[in-house]
Amino acid sequence: MIYMDDWLESLLSGQQYKKFQETFFGPIGEQYGLSILDIRVLLFLHEHKRHDTAKDIVELHHWTKSYVSKSIESLIEGGYLGRKPDASDRRRIHLVLQENARPVIEQVKQEQIRMLEILFCGISQEEVRVVSQ
Repeated sequence: MIYMDDWLESLLSGQQYKKFQETFFGPIGEQYGLSILDIRVLLFLHEHKRHDTAKDIVELHHWTKSYVSKSIESLIEGGYLGRKPDASDRRRIHLVLQENARPVIEQVKQEQIRMLEILFCGISQEEVRVVSQ
């Protein structure tokens, strides 16, 4: 089975991939009242346990600071995220996934598997390994 990885995300970060992703994640967003960016923020925090600040999200995905900030606020208001001040630097705020995020993430992960099966249909694990190096 193939799993989404940062190298793959970078490889497929073009406009066509975003549209492709929206066809899979869009219905989940509609179900929960979330934007595609909201879903991607939740997924990022789920997959990157050590990178849990807004700054981390902006730096690692090169998303616009204002869009990430707006998404985080929306997710906090919706009960999907919480804030936790850093123990050593109270200016640094960690984002914490809340229980409400669990069903969204589970559905997104299932759709992600479907996406990857379509994207890599006919491509062997060895071929994927070669490209990822």
